[in-house]
Amino acid sequence: MIKQTIWSFLLLAMMGLSACKTEPYDAMVESNEYTLTNWMERYNDAWNFRFECDQSVTAISQNIIDDGAVMCYLKDEANNAYIALPYSYGGNQTASSNGSYANITMGFVLQNGKIVFSYEGFDDLDVHTSSELNAANIKVKVVVISPDKMASQPNVDLNNYEEVKSAFSIQE
Repeated sequence: MIKQTIWSFLLLAMMGLSACKTEPYDAMVESNEYTLTNWMERYNDAWNFRFECDQSVTAISQNIIDDGAVMCYLKDEANNAYIALPYSYGGNQTASSNGSYANITMGFVLQNGKIVFSYEGFDDLDVHTSSELNAANIKVKVVVISPDKMASQPNVDLNNYEEVKSAFSIQE
């Protein structure tokens, strides 16, 4: 009788546990805009330079890095638009035949819990400083997408913020 009672109890417990439904891992999309104001000089010889800026983003976990997505977009204030990073720009800065040249790239590296933004390149006309970058109030939009949400929209163009905004119902 005791054996039968124990087996019945175990069977009921197993049935109860198997009936539990698990929610998908953090099925979420998080979107925030940040103003980057803590730039630090990493290298600068007056022509070539590299600056970095850390931004804490607690939603970035190793699971997000491995199987989800984190997209960063530079805010173009003049056109009220977002440009996917990394982004490079440059060219001849003067109209003279031996003009000055610049090429600048803004990119990022993901780490668990944060993003390290970089601003680097060369410029033979201007000397860049961390004070200049901090005063520029560069704004970025960071969108963190969980693996389950990514799986729900496999064909979205992550480089197009407007498409990402629409596909994942991001509210401004």
